[in-house]
Amino acid sequence: MDIKKIALAVGILVLVVIFTIKAINKQKKELAELVPPVKVTHHKQQDEKASQRVARQWKATSILLDLAAIGSMYSAFVSTSTALKNGSWILWIDAVLSVAAAVIVMVLKLKRDLNLVYLYVGIVLLPSLFFLATGQYIPAIIHLFPLVLVYLVINPVRKDMK
Repeated sequence: MDIKKIALAVGILVLVVIFTIKAINKQKKELAELVPPVKVTHHKQQDEKASQRVARQWKATSILLDLAAIGSMYSAFVSTSTALKNGSWILWIDAVLSVAAAVIVMVLKLKRDLNLVYLYVGIVLLPSLFFLATGQYIPAIIHLFPLVLVYLVINPVRKDMK
């Protein structure tokens, strides 16, 4: 293995983690500013406000889900074009899994089901782990970017999902 490739992969992962933490902190701060803490005596009012908060949060961050679907479709495009040149069946499997990931993200956007999130994570991690195992770090990292976008959307509203 080349030390430059390892350093590049580690550097990119560190940047992804740093930007993810910054985005989460920014979302938490914005959410705290939007909804001031109010003591509510009725549970119906509290549930209604919580559902309104989740709906606002979901609407504000749903563009990230669209970007995750676009990222998965880009991975499918790259895999398909490379598979047509090389005839590799592994790349065809990657293309099918990438299209399935894009479809799951769009269904997740509509249904807001936590089980779909777990299914999406599994489908995205399979080709990523394969590429990491074969020493192809750049395709593995490209496959993980849509996963980070879905994480940024799901994390603030995860406890309110079914």
